[in-house]
Amino acid sequence: MKLPASGSDMKSLVKSDEFYNDAEHRVFEEQAASGKVKTYNTAANAGEPMVVSAGDGNVDTSIIELVTNGNLETGEKDGWITTPGEKACNLEVVDTEKASGTYSLYVSGRPGTGSGACQNLSGKMEVGKQYTISGQLKYTEGPETKNFLVTVQHGKNYEYRQNAVTINAKKGEWVKFKGTWTAKDKSEQLAFDPNNVHIFVETDWTAEQDPNNDLMNYYLDDFSVTIPNDNLAGDSSFQNGLGPWVPFEDHAKVELVQPGFGGADDKCLKVSERTENWHGPAIVFGEKMKPGSTYILKARVKYDAASPAQQTITFTMKGTKGELADPSYSSMAAVTAKTGEWTEVTGRWT
Repeated sequence: MKLPASGSDMKSLVKSDEFYNDAEHRVFEEQAASGKVKTYNTAANAGEPMVVSAGDGNVDTSIIELVTNGNLETGEKDGWITTPGEKACNLEVVDTEKASGTYSLYVSGRPGTGSGACQNLSGKMEVGKQYTISGQLKYTEGPETKNFLVTVQHGKNYEYRQNAVTINAKKGEWVKFKGTWTAKDKSEQLAFDPNNVHIFVETDWTAEQDPNNDLMNYYLDDFSVTIPNDNLAGDSSFQNGLGPWVPFEDHAKVELVQPGFGGADDKCLKVSERTENWHGPAIVFGEKMKPGSTYILKARVKYDAASPAQQTITFTMKGTKGELADPSYSSMAAVTAKTGEWTEVTGRWT
């Protein structure tokens, strides 16, 4: 593709064909410095729905929030589950105790030290990236002090667990906690699986688990897992609105729907009412992309049409040298997806 000269206009990136796009947080990550380009994507069948998402102008776009409903201010426990692989405890949104706002999450009836409040972060973490974990916790029964742990499970069972943050709590007091953790393999045999990640709050394991000293109830509020946003596509966690995503040249319908790749509480972007194969969601990049730089594209896509059984979905860059110039196109990445299945697509483009 011929890159536009300085001062040129910039169009958009579009994903066309019926599919759901649940991209990881680095859809476009700048690798080098050095313009302007337009992006757009073309693929196959028109007339079928598809899906995407992004950040809202009212949120802090300098960071990406991985947690759903971390402050519980919905008054519901959307996004919260109990620790996988452990006997379930009780989760309840209450207004009798809260660190801020109106509500907190009350965790009770814990049958084991590993049982606690949990979020599914599958598809949201990446090896080698550092995450900031924070929140507030309170317990009201048991010893005067107690260590709680924020733990990440990145595989099929407890063997894949790593402690990320230690919370030094005092009975009857809300305690703030904050720490950083870098996603990594636990060992050569216990590799980090980005598609099977959960984060939860537990107490120290002990062979003899005393209900009073080890299995106490607790309250959790303002829980957050963030990473700096170096994604040129904005906040692609899909939890905060459409953000920069728009229908390409005002064609098709773009909306947020559930579920996304991460489960029932996760969101993704759906695109429907397409009448041409190039109709789909788009982003205007403006001055963000530089000639000579290399960009990494990562996303997940899905389409639900009964036919065809397989469909190639292509991410294409569109560039022009001003309003009157003919556009040029270059493929960034392509993937063959199967109907009804989430498929990951990656690519590098200079």
